[in-house]
Amino acid sequence: MSHLAVPHTILRGSTYHFNLRHKSSIVRRSLRTSCRVEALKLVSKILGKIKSEGSRESMEKETLDKVVRETIDKHLSRVGCLFGEANSYGDMLFNYYRNESIHQQFTYMYESDISLPSYHQYKIQECFPDVPPSVSVSNVSYNLFIRDPEEPDAVPTPDIVDFDRNFFEMEEKLEVFFRQIERIKKLLTSGNFEVAQKSFQSLKKKQEEAISFSKVSKLFLRAGEKGKLPITRSYKGEPWGEKNLENHRHSFKIFNAHFGEQIMDDIESSQLDYFFREILVNFPKGNKSPYNKMSPNELIECAAGGKVEDDQTISGKNVFEHFKRLQTFFNFYQEELGGSNKAIKEMRYHVKNESRTRGRFSKKQVAKILEFVDQQKDGRNWPVNIMAFTGMRNAEVMQLRKEDIKQSEEGIWYFRVTEEAGKLKTQQSNRVIPIHDTLIKKGFLDFVKGTSETYLFRRFSKSDKYLTRIYSDSIRPSCGLPNERENGDILNLYSLRHFVVSSLVDAGAQLPYIQSMIGHLQSMDQSVTNLNYTHTDNMELMRDIINMISVDD
Repeated sequence: MSHLAVPHTILRGSTYHFNLRHKSSIVRRSLRTSCRVEALKLVSKILGKIKSEGSRESMEKETLDKVVRETIDKHLSRVGCLFGEANSYGDMLFNYYRNESIHQQFTYMYESDISLPSYHQYKIQECFPDVPPSVSVSNVSYNLFIRDPEEPDAVPTPDIVDFDRNFFEMEEKLEVFFRQIERIKKLLTSGNFEVAQKSFQSLKKKQEEAISFSKVSKLFLRAGEKGKLPITRSYKGEPWGEKNLENHRHSFKIFNAHFGEQIMDDIESSQLDYFFREILVNFPKGNKSPYNKMSPNELIECAAGGKVEDDQTISGKNVFEHFKRLQTFFNFYQEELGGSNKAIKEMRYHVKNESRTRGRFSKKQVAKILEFVDQQKDGRNWPVNIMAFTGMRNAEVMQLRKEDIKQSEEGIWYFRVTEEAGKLKTQQSNRVIPIHDTLIKKGFLDFVKGTSETYLFRRFSKSDKYLTRIYSDSIRPSCGLPNERENGDILNLYSLRHFVVSSLVDAGAQLPYIQSMIGHLQSMDQSVTNLNYTHTDNMELMRDIINMISVDD
C-alpha cells in the first residue's frame, strides 16, 4: 500500500520519525509508530509543543485521573468504529481508505506491490495501538514531564517527587486498559466478532457509569431540599430549611471548585486530607475585602498560595461544618447511589470542632524539609528554600522573575517582591528582602544567572497549588511531619512563614524591619505603619536581620 506523505517526517524502516529544522538545529525523534494517521496527530502535537512553553503542572491526582479518563475515552472511541459507532475518527479512516483504494485501482503510477487490506482489516490495523501495552503506557507517561522549550527533542527531566503512588497507579490503570483492548484486537483478528463486541461494550459501560463529584453534588442538594436523604440518628427525613440549604450550597460551591469533574471513585482520603489541611484551614472569610468579590476558584488559589493571614481565615468551627456536610454527602453517595464513603472514613487529618491557629515548624523540622528538597534538581529545590529563609508566601515565590533578583549600591543581593510580577495580597506586600547568606552559599545566584526564562519557577507550574501539593504529597510524608504541634496548632506549608517570623522575634530583631521584609502581619505591632516597604535604605541592617534565621541547633 502506498503511503501519502506525513509533513515533517522521515521513514526509517516502517517507523515514522519527526524531522524538523528548528532554531538553527535539527529536531529529530522517533514517533514510535508506523501508522500514518497516528503520525499525523503526533506531528501536530509536537509542533504545538514547540510553539508553547511545554510545561507540566505538578503530578496532581486530579490531573493524572484526567489523563487516564481522556486516554481511555480516546481509545474506546477509536475501537468503537469497528462496532458501528459513528465518530470523527471513523470518518477520517473511511476517507483515507477510500482515497487509497481509488489510488490503487485507478492510478497507473501506483508502483507498490503491497495490496490494500480489506476495510475491516484496515480498521483493526488503525484503531488499535501498534505497540505492546507497556509501550503505550510509556508513551502517555512520557508526555507528562517537562521539556525544555528551547530543545523540544530533549529527553524530559522528571524529578523524584513526580514518581509517587498516584503516578504509578495511573500507569497501572492504563496498562490494564491497554491489555483489555489488546485482547479485543486478538478476538477480532481471529474472527471472534461477537465476543470482541461484548468485551468492548463491557469496557464502555464501565467508563460511562463513572459519575463525577459535581453530578453527585447536584443529586445530593436536590435530595436534601426535598427531604430524601438517608435516615440517620440526627436526620429524620425532613427537607432542609432555607438557611441550611443556603449553607450547603455555599459549601458545595467550594467543593465543586476543587473536585469538580473528578470521578467519585477516584477520590481518595489523601486528597481530602490535603483539601482540609492546605485549603480550608487557610480559606479566607468571604465577608472581607477583597475576598467578598472573588469566585470560589480564586478563593482556593488564595488559600493554596498562602495569601491569607491568620486573622482573615475562617474559624475552626466553619471548617468543621464544611467537613460534616461532606461527610453527609459521602454517606448519601454510598446509601443511595451504591458508591463508597471510604475516602472520608479513612482520612488521617482530624478535623476538629474548635478554633485552631496555624503554627510554626521547629528548627529540626525545617532542617528535615530542606534536606529533602535539596535532593531535587533543575531548580525545584529553590522555592521552598526561599520560603524558609525569607518568609515569603508560596505564591510570591512562584512569581519571582529573573529581574527581581537585584543588587543594592552596597553590593547586597536582594529579592524584589512586586505586583509587577503578579498579584500580591496587599500594597504592603511590595517589598525588598535581602538574600540570606545560606541561599547564596547553596548557589542560588548561579541558578539565577543560568536561567534564560523570565520567571524563575513558572516552568514547573503556573498554579498557586503547586507548592502546597509538593508539601502535602511529598515533603510531609517523606519527612514524617505531623499535622499539628503538641499544642494543637496546625502545621502546613504556611508554617514556614511562621517559622521565619518567630525566629526573627526570638533573635531580638526590630519589629519594624521584620514587618518590612515579611509584609503585612496582623499579629505584629500595629503601630508600625509608616515604613516605606520598597525602600532599600538600611540594607545592611536588613541583611543582618534576615541572616538571624538559622536551622542549625
